[in-house]
Amino acid sequence: MDVDSDGDGILDAVDYCPYVAGVAQNNGCPQDSDGDGIYDINDLDDDNDGILDTVEGAACSPADPNCDTDGDGIPNRLDPDSDNDGIKDVVEGTANGVVLDANNDGKVDGPVDANGVPQSANGGLTPPNTDGTSGTDPYDVDADGDGIPDSIEKGTGVTPVDTDGDGIPNYRDTDADGDGIPDSLEDVGCTGTAPCTPTDSDGDGTPNYMDLDSDSDGIKDVIEGNGTDANNDGKVDGPSNANGVPQNANNGNGLTPPNTDGTGGSDPYDTDADGDGKLDREESGLPRFRISYSAMRKRSAIVLIRIQLMTRMG
Repeated sequence: MDVDSDGDGILDAVDYCPYVAGVAQNNGCPQDSDGDGIYDINDLDDDNDGILDTVEGAACSPADPNCDTDGDGIPNRLDPDSDNDGIKDVVEGTANGVVLDANNDGKVDGPVDANGVPQSANGGLTPPNTDGTSGTDPYDVDADGDGIPDSIEKGTGVTPVDTDGDGIPNYRDTDADGDGIPDSLEDVGCTGTAPCTPTDSDGDGTPNYMDLDSDSDGIKDVIEGNGTDANNDGKVDGPSNANGVPQNANNGNGLTPPNTDGTGGSDPYDTDADGDGKLDREESGLPRFRISYSAMRKRSAIVLIRIQLMTRMG
């Protein structure tokens, strides 16, 4: 007589776990999604990202064990990137500078404890909530609330970009380039969700929030924004606060750039800030023209061709 003791639809004769309900792809045993040797039914962290399943379920309101923040059909407890911003939950679940996933597989490195929680997660991570709204970072598509989606601010590499090198990655840094002007003021092209195109006033391929001279007039944004930059590196002098804003930029609250002529945007994005008809580059005393390397090569090639033609004709 065929027997299915656990009622999972798999006969005891071929069921490796005949008295515990399981799944066919695991030979009748319960699922072990992260492969740590602890079945999901007993595992407090089913995907080994260091964030407890209860915390991942609480990202929904009301809390749901199968909460699926990004709606991709994979519940947060099994999803290595719950908000689909391109940054793994194990990264967004830790403080800046903390690396628990050196091989970038979405799981905390090292062994797990008896509850299936990675030991280096110390019983379970407490994900930060950088902007204080919209849930903690692993479930927030704009972690710093500057309007520019994390999927853009992270950059294209594995490690999230930190433009100003202050130890705070752009997706958590409200002043990514350190010029003292908040990213939310430098950008009007995005409103928190992707896809969008961040504002690039001078069209040089570097968006304003990462560009130290957003209008390419030769005058750094920090200067046009009335900031202090004694070493002329384009960044406000001194350390940054926890939000990535230089402390000397209005006590860490960020600069509010003036709009001298009242038109054409504030000074860092206006090539004629005083509206007198003369470009700021001319009035600043800086070189009026900049010839790129590629342009110089083209010009040299033209000159060479002309010499060759003259030689042949002669």
